[in-house]
Amino acid sequence: MAAVQLGGLHQNMLKDGVIPLWFDPTAQMVGTATARFYPTPALPGERLWEVTAYNLPPHKNFPACYVAAGALEHCDVDLPSGELLTPARRVHREEHERFLAYEQAAQERAARLQARLQAERVEATRSRREAEQEKRRAIAAQVAADQAERDRRAQEDQRRKEEERAAAEALQRMPLCEQFPPLFEPDPPPPAKAPWWQPWRRRR
Repeated sequence: MAAVQLGGLHQNMLKDGVIPLWFDPTAQMVGTATARFYPTPALPGERLWEVTAYNLPPHKNFPACYVAAGALEHCDVDLPSGELLTPARRVHREEHERFLAYEQAAQERAARLQARLQAERVEATRSRREAEQEKRRAIAAQVAADQAERDRRAQEDQRRKEEERAAAEALQRMPLCEQFPPLFEPDPPPPAKAPWWQPWRRRR
């Protein structure tokens, strides 16, 4: 692993998405620009892109990079893209595919979480509306019951007043002798006088 300086040509290549390569025809070796030491094995589940990426960022403040050397006989040509796939570039692509797969899985998890939260919010809103409706129905039922009780009491009061008024009118139509019978009873006969020969009983 060696470090090399990146000039303006290298920066322009990186901006165009082209990874710089260095060839050694004598040793039949090819060097690939990388931002990570190579070969460092990636453990299962390790997210290398969070620590440092293989692909170089096209930035002017990135003055140097590491060069991963690989045998030319281990290289292949990607015909669709026309790119020479060195061992380091294969690692780059695998890293990028893992990154894309992780990002897609993260987006799917976020979408599922968002859908679940949305469903929970909808369910909470529906439950709250049902609770409010049930509360309004209970209040309306209580108000109706109170109104019915007031109407019943008012009807009882009205019926009692009508009965009292009818009784008063009937009493006024009755003759006085029926209203006050003791006043119209005949006087009792006066007591008979005792004969003069009957002695008076001594009072005790």
